[in-house]
Amino acid sequence: MKERPTLETARLLLSPFTRADAADVQRLAGERDVASTTRNIPHPYADAMAEQWMRTHQEQCEQGPLVNFAMVRRADTGLLGAIGLQSNPPDGHAALGYGLRRRRRR
Repeated sequence: MKERPTLETARLLLSPFTRADAADVQRLAGERDVASTTRNIPHPYADAMAEQWMRTHQEQCEQGPLVNFAMVRRADTGLLGAIGLQSNPPDGHAALGYGLRRRRRR
């Protein structure tokens, strides 16, 4: 099994999603404002779609065309969103997609 990478910066941690992220992913993807800016997030986002989506990540990484990351703020380990990189080796291009949660009001 190919190990999915973890990337770290001073403020962010990009890592594989875990089951513990499912509720946050469900909430994030379920926001109309998030879904409306993507090609592949349906709205409404039905229950259990987050878990189904996360179960595809290992196979996609092993096949090579796509790797998805949970985007987490290091300061409080809060899930900020998702980021994915999809490669297309025949033409040498790649696409980067992301979804971010809305800023919380104070």
